[in-house]
Amino acid sequence: MIIKKIDHQNRKFVDSFIVKHCLHMVIHGEDVDLGNADGLCAEQGNELVGLITWRIENKDFEILSLNSVKEHCDVGTRLLGSAVSKAKSQRCNRVKLITTNDCCSALFSKAWFWCGRFSS
Repeated sequence: MIIKKIDHQNRKFVDSFIVKHCLHMVIHGEDVDLGNADGLCAEQGNELVGLITWRIENKDFEILSLNSVKEHCDVGTRLLGSAVSKAKSQRCNRVKLITTNDCCSALFSKAWFWCGRFSS
């Protein structure tokens, strides 16, 4: 598996993955176009097997999406680790994300994220 930065050479490939796996994102009440977001993709052979996107605001590195189409292959773990390294290189103060997927807490705590829960 190869982790690559999203750039003009692979953007169409990535955009088709975004359309297939996460058509519409609303974060903090804001419509977010992942087609314009920075990020990394995981490729295996000629197949895109994972994607992580983010934005940086006020030294906060916010993960917008994390998708993997291969389970138990560390795709998500490797993408998350690479994104955290990118946040460090950009001198961000913190990395944050909000997820509605309860099963993701194991991945995030494995990657040293603090997992909290909101109550309604």
